[in-house]
Amino acid sequence: MKIELEGQVAFVTGAASGLGRAAARALAEAGAKVAVSDISAEGAKDVAASIESDGGKALAAPADASDRASVDNAVAETVKAFGKVDIVHTCHGIVRPALFHKVQVEDWLKVIDIHLNGTFYVVHAVIDGMLERGYGRIVTVTSPAGIQGSFGQSSYAAAKGGIIAFTKSLAREYAKKGITANAINPVAATAMTEKIRTDPKLEQKFLKMIPMERWAEPEEIAPLTVFLASSLASYITGQVVAVNGGLTM
Repeated sequence: MKIELEGQVAFVTGAASGLGRAAARALAEAGAKVAVSDISAEGAKDVAASIESDGGKALAAPADASDRASVDNAVAETVKAFGKVDIVHTCHGIVRPALFHKVQVEDWLKVIDIHLNGTFYVVHAVIDGMLERGYGRIVTVTSPAGIQGSFGQSSYAAAKGGIIAFTKSLAREYAKKGITANAINPVAATAMTEKIRTDPKLEQKFLKMIPMERWAEPEEIAPLTVFLASSLASYITGQVVAVNGGLTM
């Protein structure tokens, strides 16, 4: 069964690369108009152009997710161009790895600001429109770290754990309003995991924890985003859906 998202508008953050790029392209292939948002304006333009060249509808909507005004402007441009936002998918993020006793305050705050506050800013910018129309699909991205913690990644784990609690809270608040909220819990070959993937010893140790013993490609995660954004997932909300080779089973 092919999922159809004709008439839907999606706003995707972190969409210049990795999970965001794959999701933006998959949503467009399903028929949605896609606002490609990323801190890299050039990256956003490139992905939007690639979607357009493949016959889809896309808009470059660059924004710094940790800057409320920047997010508001990007969402406003999306609404001006496409009339609304039905689907929001938050894929932006950074890491600042360090053992906790070596964590710098500015690094802690930056990770929390981009991941957790940024997710808040993006969803807060679109929620009123979703409530007015009585329809919305919120798909956030968390991590195994947000469930089980992560060595040397206390700030990242705290932020991702916060996103899980935030997403479940949205699901409870808007369950009767036609709005669903779900989180994807992936393990994928992206820039976020590059440090592990480029260190043979670290990678071997990490992959041994994954029953499938491999990384997912971003294109393996994107179909779940499309599904959760569709009418087929109308009775699914407040869930953390693992696409991580069995790591958190």
